[in-house]
Amino acid sequence: MKIECRRIGKTPVAFQLETKEARFFGTIVFQKGSLFYVKGHIEGHFSAPCDICAEPFDTILDEEIEILVSDGVYEGMDERLDVVEVMDSVVDMDAIFHSEVELIKCDYRRCQHCKT
Repeated sequence: MKIECRRIGKTPVAFQLETKEARFFGTIVFQKGSLFYVKGHIEGHFSAPCDICAEPFDTILDEEIEILVSDGVYEGMDERLDVVEVMDSVVDMDAIFHSEVELIKCDYRRCQHCKT
């Protein structure tokens, strides 16, 4: 799903994306200047290997996502949120969804057996 920046205003624009593994839903709203605020939630599950025994196990996704999207190069210093820069005035929600899921998959994981 691609959303043109010029179509995002003070009224939040809802979005929802789904894959076999997960669902990403939320809103994007104009914040100020060339910044847009995305507040969303990723839920679902995926299979991942345990970082101790390497046995695959089902991992639950349940993550709140808050990011800023900048239409152009971001020159601010907002340290509380990640910033995604877009260069063509189009926010690619699929790319944001994919990158957030990949970041979550990189986390350290232990299966139930190795936790005990």
